[in-house]
Amino acid sequence: MMSKGFRRSFYALYLKISVGLIIVIVTMMLLSFFFIDKLLYGYLKVQYKEQVFSVISGLDWAASGLLENKEINSLQRLTENIGSYSFIEKIRVYNTEDHIISSNNKEEVGEVLREKIVDEILIKNKLRSMEINFKEGRFKVAVPIKGKEYSRVSKTGVVGVLYIQVDLKGIDKLMYDYRYNIIRDIIIVGVLLLIIILILLTKKLFIPLIKLSDAAIEVSRGNYKSKIENSSKLEFSYLIGEFNHMIEQINIRDEKLKISRKKLEDYSLLLEKKVRERTKELYLSNKKFKKIAITDGLTKIYNRKYILEKLESEIEKAIRVHEKPSVVMLDVDDFKRINDEYGHQTGDEVLKKISELIKSNLRDIDLFGRYGGEEFIIILPETNIEKSFYIAERIRGEVEKIRYDNEKIKTTISLGVVEVTDENQNEVIRKVDKLLYKAKANGKNRVEK
Repeated sequence: MMSKGFRRSFYALYLKISVGLIIVIVTMMLLSFFFIDKLLYGYLKVQYKEQVFSVISGLDWAASGLLENKEINSLQRLTENIGSYSFIEKIRVYNTEDHIISSNNKEEVGEVLREKIVDEILIKNKLRSMEINFKEGRFKVAVPIKGKEYSRVSKTGVVGVLYIQVDLKGIDKLMYDYRYNIIRDIIIVGVLLLIIILILLTKKLFIPLIKLSDAAIEVSRGNYKSKIENSSKLEFSYLIGEFNHMIEQINIRDEKLKISRKKLEDYSLLLEKKVRERTKELYLSNKKFKKIAITDGLTKIYNRKYILEKLESEIEKAIRVHEKPSVVMLDVDDFKRINDEYGHQTGDEVLKKISELIKSNLRDIDLFGRYGGEEFIIILPETNIEKSFYIAERIRGEVEKIRYDNEKIKTTISLGVVEVTDENQNEVIRKVDKLLYKAKANGKNRVEK
């Protein structure tokens, strides 16, 4: 009776575990389906976007050349070819007056069909404008068509707008096919996984437990001829005793391990704290030494070596991205007279005050350094000669207004301004230095460009 009741308990437990496994696997299958479905849907949306941006990237450049050369017929043929792609619903090229000059629908050419994202390009000078509505299955994007005179700073030189509207309903069609395959594969994998788990559970756990329970019942009945070889009550008692002793030893070792782990964690935290402190000290020291290495000791602006290095890098950047910087060289007028009449300490104060004023009148991207003595260099990235001349003239006027503790001291500066094209560093310095001395020769306190 005891064996039959024990077996029924095992069978009930086996059934409960099997049902639980089925529930777990079905849940995992559903979660896997939703996760894969969401991941795949996101992947398809990204692929559609990348295809659109790939088309825009190539068409933007081609359209720019055709518009510059006024080849409208060629532009229309190109638009019709691109518009034949299955995922593209509409493709248009607008001029700067909001007229359609090319479209994959010839009937639209010459009309004024206003689009919000096109207006944002033309009016707000955006570099890209998008409108996505996955519920309606539409994705719209507009980018400016840049002419030869396009400027990234002022965003002028736009010769038109490229507008593309994509039909996203193709994603739903692809997802329908993919979902069928995903559901089929997940069901197959889930069923196979359930069968394998049940077989392993039966073979590795339940059958050995049933055999062990039968042997234990036989031993308890006094039948020592069980499937457990060389078994007896004494042997089972010894096994229980050894098990209990093993548990005690594990507990003792666990306590020792906890104590050792606590000491190790404390030491690790202390070591980590010291490492952080040392790292912080090294970082601050390196930062301080780096700043000292590139800073002029008197005026606290960039020194000659660093400002010339930055000039070289700006020249290389100008050649690479076709955005011209300007360079200003300035010199304090009659500075030797100030040193001779009022002393070198007063001369140093004059240089510091002028440096502070000039630095406060520059942008964060501008670079300002001491070239030597009373000569200074200003690098104005992405700034043409007209704007640079205006900045130099403003600085000249501000320096002229400086008041010192000694009211007899009046300071003015002479400046030379040059726009960098494709010259090397030495040629730029030579040109701007020549303009500086021209300002000196023309009466000082002036700007020459």
